[in-house]
Amino acid sequence: MDIASSSWVKAATVPAFCLALMLACMPSLGKVYLPVHTLPSHMALPENVNWDGNFASFTGWAPEEPVEPGELQSALFGYYDIRSINGSSPNGHKYLDQVLAYYSSHAVLQPEESMANLSQAVPGLENVCWFNLFGVSSLAIRADIQEDVGSGLEGCGYHPAQLSHDQSVLYYSSDQHYPTTLTYTTNPNVKVARETNDSVTLTVPEHTDPLKLVFSRVWWPGYVAHGLTCPVTIHGFGTMLLGADIPAGCSGELKVSYFPVTWAYTLYCPVLAVIGLGLLLLQIRRNQKLRRILEDL
Repeated sequence: MDIASSSWVKAATVPAFCLALMLACMPSLGKVYLPVHTLPSHMALPENVNWDGNFASFTGWAPEEPVEPGELQSALFGYYDIRSINGSSPNGHKYLDQVLAYYSSHAVLQPEESMANLSQAVPGLENVCWFNLFGVSSLAIRADIQEDVGSGLEGCGYHPAQLSHDQSVLYYSSDQHYPTTLTYTTNPNVKVARETNDSVTLTVPEHTDPLKLVFSRVWWPGYVAHGLTCPVTIHGFGTMLLGADIPAGCSGELKVSYFPVTWAYTLYCPVLAVIGLGLLLLQIRRNQKLRRILEDL
């Protein structure tokens, strides 16, 4: 009743003021948050760079007129169908944030700190860096920091591949190819048969030793395994990436799929909302009847 009796003008004052303030500041906001004014319809990929995997950019904010991937804003990689570990928003994963250090609300990666973390050897895995588990086949850095980070990249199997057109960006590539999100397996005969945004189907051959699998997918509770008769352990490898452990002697087709745990609870929300709305309408009707009775008295 208080809401119904109050003026809608008062309720709309704050959002209207915020909208007016935002529109008044658009030129400056647009310059800060989207410095790219004109995007080319097509962007050629450097020929000497390995693009069969994820791309990582550590070049910071993009110039206003980018002409190659190393100059792109991270939010624009998808526009050119470039697989990348960069995103246009923070990771939202507290363990991943400890590795992919960023600044600003658009998750622009901090070069030195992020590359130092990704260049670390993975505990328990021989000759594997976190770069490799993230499925990074190529990356771009500012040419002026090569001396500071070059040795760490080379230790993970990356080598200088090509300079940008203005020699301000240096591309590094590895000889590893990551056509799928499966980035590590103790048995090279494990193959990915199908892959979607929320599932991976693998062909697991006969084996006598336990298998360990790691995927370049962010780990969240809700991943489950189907298909094999033996119990497959699904876990967060390094609390960041999706991992799976398969017992010895267990073969066949394995499907690892994802369904958020909390979504199961939200399935009941529409039903509860309808019930709540019905109770609210019933209460309003009762109040109206009571008001008419009191008025008649």
